[in-house]
Amino acid sequence: MPCAHLCPSETNDVVPEIEEASNAGNGAHFSRPSPFAFSKSHRASFSRSASMPKPLNLTFGVEIECIICFDPTTYEKGLSFGDGILWEQESPSPFHRENKLRTLLRRHIASVFESKGYSTYDLTSPGGDQKWSVTGDASISIKRGPRADEFLECDIEIKSPALRFCPKALRRVERVVRILTRYFDTTVNNSCGLHVHIGNRRKGFPIQTLKHFSMLTALFEHQLNALHPAHRIGNYHVKGPSAVFKGQNPWDTMQAIQRCESKEQLLLLYAKEGCLDRCFAYNLCPMVTGPRKTIEFRQHEATLDGSEIMNWIQLAGGMVDAMHGTRAVDLAQLIHTSAFDPRFTVPDLLLKLKLEALVPFYRGRLHVHLRPEAIWARARTKENADAKPQKPRALERLEELERRHETERLEELKRCKELDERHELERCRELEREDEEVDAS
Repeated sequence: MPCAHLCPSETNDVVPEIEEASNAGNGAHFSRPSPFAFSKSHRASFSRSASMPKPLNLTFGVEIECIICFDPTTYEKGLSFGDGILWEQESPSPFHRENKLRTLLRRHIASVFESKGYSTYDLTSPGGDQKWSVTGDASISIKRGPRADEFLECDIEIKSPALRFCPKALRRVERVVRILTRYFDTTVNNSCGLHVHIGNRRKGFPIQTLKHFSMLTALFEHQLNALHPAHRIGNYHVKGPSAVFKGQNPWDTMQAIQRCESKEQLLLLYAKEGCLDRCFAYNLCPMVTGPRKTIEFRQHEATLDGSEIMNWIQLAGGMVDAMHGTRAVDLAQLIHTSAFDPRFTVPDLLLKLKLEALVPFYRGRLHVHLRPEAIWARARTKENADAKPQKPRALERLEELERRHETERLEELKRCKELDERHELERCRELEREDEEVDAS
């Protein structure tokens, strides 16, 4: 999907409302846990160098993928009006009629948004980052042809305009999702996703901010994975940093990132055979391949829960802002003391990043995954080419803990199986007793 937004224009209808929110204060009207309240304390969370980096002017955009089920008879009257306008008059596709109906549905969604005060691009326009847009996405898996109830499925991608990182802008996103789910029969599956772009208007981010962000996501990948279900881990379309740095000593990983002198060099670390690869959980490609200069967060599962979307946007922006304000030495110390400690969890990481307002929301929503193939092996040199890599003690403790958890899990399964067998035996005996009583009577 194109990274089609993240820089507000001073002339579009979204920005004045967001500026009003910015002037209104620090999120006092925000009803959910919000890191906007942390912005001042956050900048003091990590020690800074003598020359403090210029504060970011964060912006964000969101791409919401879903599936809508609809009655095709509702849109059949419009088929004759779209020829040569919304679609070509001739098409060899056997599903051309269904595709026409899906186009009319998307146009209907856009008109509903317009009626609720959300400016939307026309389907025939090339789109942009100043209005909402309603499009399809071929990566979304839908049923071709009518379902058993004669309804059709339509792939939908809702893209927001560029919005400033503030509570009022987040509430706009929540309202759009509420409108979508209220007026249409929506659902999601594992082929859908939720993508968030974080930008610094059109300026992009300093190279050091990007390097710190890359270190954070690479060395704390295991903790961050706990925010996502299994089908979003190791997925080809949302590869984790371990796909690049697998088997490396963490300090070699940090040095490889720190040695990058430009954004292009940093992106080449994630390149595949010299070609930029955007299919990472944290996609930096827009920083050099487009005008909007954003970091794309691609890993979150698809959702139409406004609270989940809002909190994930806040977490994404908070991570970037935190890495902008920390020194390399402090980040290295955090990695040294915590990255491979099995007791260090996502809530602990959020506290370190001064995102404590998000901890209550995420504490009960964590997933358990095996750690990715460890980024720990000693770098091979001529002097130690035959040496056997030594694992850090924290990793040994982690593996021991995971083995113990697996043993406990197997024992629990065994106990459950024995209990089921005992219950089944007792049930059979009870049935036999009932049969004997019936025979005796």
